Amino acid sequence: MQSHNKPDFLVVGSAKSGTTSLFNYLIQHSDIYIPAVKECRFFSQMPKNYKGLGAEFFPNSGITNERDYFDLFSGHEDKVCGDISNDYLYYYEKSIKNILIFSSLFTFIFAEAIPLGSSIPLPEIKMEDISGKKVSLNDVKMKNGLLVNFSCNTCPWVVAWQNRYNGLAKASAENNIGFITINPNARDREKIGEGLKDMQKFSKKYDHDFLYTVDEGSKLATAFGATQTPHIYLFDSKGKLVYRGAIDDNAYKPKKVKKTYLFDAINALGSSKTINIAETLSLIHI
Repeated sequence: MQSHNKPDFLVVGSAKSGTTSLFNYLIQHSDIYIPAVKECRFFSQMPKNYKGLGAEFFPNSGITNERDYFDLFSGHEDKVCGDISNDYLYYYEKSIKNILIFSSLFTFIFAEAIPLGSSIPLPEIKMEDISGKKVSLNDVKMKNGLLVNFSCNTCPWVVAWQNRYNGLAKASAENNIGFITINPNARDREKIGEGLKDMQKFSKKYDHDFLYTVDEGSKLATAFGATQTPHIYLFDSKGKLVYRGAIDDNAYKPKKVKKTYLFDAINALGSSKTINIAETLSLIHI
């Protein structure tokens, strides 16, 4: 049996093909668990209030946050867990891509997160940057500390926060804090748009001016306990963790941001002031 909160199987099918009956049969089995939320729509990422083809068959809500999705299976690690969602077939291109992405994330997504005050994990491991240069976290760390951002190319949350990355890199440099973005996706990188060439194209598209490296085998992500992308870790001059979590409180609506958690932490660290909010959820669900 699986030890992680993730589905072991998916059931897809066309409308009126019998998936509801299959759902009712499977939930009667003592060794199988399927959430009461049918049509989770997580991998297809269908929007709320969907108005397109077959809208009458869909509930007026969907699960878009990965932690909310995995929480559906929490407490049922001793069973074979499944997700029945017809729209994975209708929107197969997006669904297949997201399934591949999240299957690669499973290698590290349930690692135990390092607590505040922890030292920088695996600081000497060399990673390949998109420039071809090999760097370690110790190489990147500056006088006042180090900011580590676990990110990627394809996660919708990463894309939503993307236009704030350059500002974070600039703020870090102004405060004598090293800045590095790490791509932890482990398997089938090229198939899911996370290969080195994809990373290079992505950085060029957004005019990045910072290190973007490959975490081979998700070693650093596992050591850090990075569970989502983006996932931020800020270390002080002594290499101790002083902030972890989200960039701010609104990924998709920058103009409505009220709490700039990471910018505040960077500026506080650079001026030797207390970081008032040292820990937040790595993804702010809006």
